[in-house]
Amino acid sequence: MPRYAPVSLVVLAVVLGLGTAAFAANQVAVESKTVGINSSISIGVYFENDVQLAYLGIPLEFRTVSGSAYPLSIAAHYNSAGRLPLGGPPPVAYVYSYDLEDGTCRGGTGGFATVASQDGNGVTLDPASNPDAFYFLRLNSFPAQPLNAGSDFPIGTNPPSMLFDVQLSADPGSFIIDSTCTDPSNHLYFVPNPSGLIVPTFTPGVITVTPCDCPYQADLDESGAYDAIDLNLMIDILFFNATNIQDPACPTWRCDLNNDGVTDAVDFNVIIYMLFFAGGTPPCDPCNPVQEACF
Repeated sequence: MPRYAPVSLVVLAVVLGLGTAAFAANQVAVESKTVGINSSISIGVYFENDVQLAYLGIPLEFRTVSGSAYPLSIAAHYNSAGRLPLGGPPPVAYVYSYDLEDGTCRGGTGGFATVASQDGNGVTLDPASNPDAFYFLRLNSFPAQPLNAGSDFPIGTNPPSMLFDVQLSADPGSFIIDSTCTDPSNHLYFVPNPSGLIVPTFTPGVITVTPCDCPYQADLDESGAYDAIDLNLMIDILFFNATNIQDPACPTWRCDLNNDGVTDAVDFNVIIYMLFFAGGTPPCDPCNPVQEACF
């Protein structure tokens, strides 16, 4: 498979104009999380730039570090709630997916060979291909839409500009989302002028996948009993847009009582029978695959 090394994709960030630096750091960071097996999660990619940018590229690698935890599929895309200006032709946002790590990290080449390109479409992964990598590329369009100096930080408060939507398998452990290359290998940098170079600091994200644990299925208020309060909370979720509740290491919602991945009228009927009719069946156990969609 040919190496992927066009110069336009290796030069990661070019400045339209210098302007006044409004932020103290140039940095890229990936969100870390602890989640349960079989989870569907979003992982944010945050960055901060103290100069105006016309091009932005961030190459990231998924790699198992303990156990067998690894994604089944990944959709890498730009976040519509983030601060990147992405409108207007020609297309300005690309995500390239990679595999075939070659073990090198050289300026302009190396790291990974290209296998496909996609933007927001899920890519099914084979654990045997571990590690895999993705390259975020944001290009300036016409008319010019520069990215002003600014920041996505702090993590967990502001929306990230980039996201990975990840479906996890039933394997506990942890995996890292790392940069494929950093200074001085020229795979991760911002350029403040044609002759300058800024290498942003980089913080990898570690996703820890724990064994399944769903201690509060149908017990929405964590009282240790199924009662009218739980019913009222489910009504709020179903009919009044209240926030659905999910335990961190559980693959589904507390009020997904039939374990089909959604909260709907079937779950409402289940809790009604549990509370008011003799012989009502307790909720399915999401950690028991035999009970999948058990009602």
